[in-house]
Amino acid sequence: RVHGVVSLAGIPDLIAGLQRNICRGACHEVVGGLPDAMPQRYQHASPHALLPLGVPQWHLVGTEDQLVPAAYLTPYVEVATHHDEVHLEILPDAGHFELIVPTTAVWAAVRHAVLALVKRTQGNTKGQTRMSQSLPHGRDGEAILVSVPVPCADKGLELTAYSVRSCVAPASGSSSGLALGA
Repeated sequence: RVHGVVSLAGIPDLIAGLQRNICRGACHEVVGGLPDAMPQRYQHASPHALLPLGVPQWHLVGTEDQLVPAAYLTPYVEVATHHDEVHLEILPDAGHFELIVPTTAVWAAVRHAVLALVKRTQGNTKGQTRMSQSLPHGRDGEAILVSVPVPCADKGLELTAYSVRSCVAPASGSSSGLALGA
């Protein structure tokens, strides 16, 4: 069960993302086609279409993000706030990939959002191992949906659900700035 969302420059409205060419066309590539050809995929994959999600959401985006601009996220957050607890943090002087690199100045905001979510879910864990408060190294935790921008095939985005087991700095030469164990 998903207990919350921490979205790092995520694309919560795939149709609006497609219309605005967010992340250079990644929306239709992630879904596998255009909305006219695959309406059910968009309905099932777009958080906007799934509202209310019934879990708290933290959306973080940089002011300098050209792939997923903060202005794109604002309409989703305004709508989602009517259904769920939603937080939007626009991080100054951060681009698209700074959010996933633990050595950047904005990592503290990412860490705070994850720990806030973990802290909330700790009271709801019947017999489950809880994630330690010491990110980036933690123990098994509850399922947390993390939308992470990962460079792939020159498009810059892959959406994946992870059960958080550890958050670690990337290995040298890694294509991702954040490694989450599945």
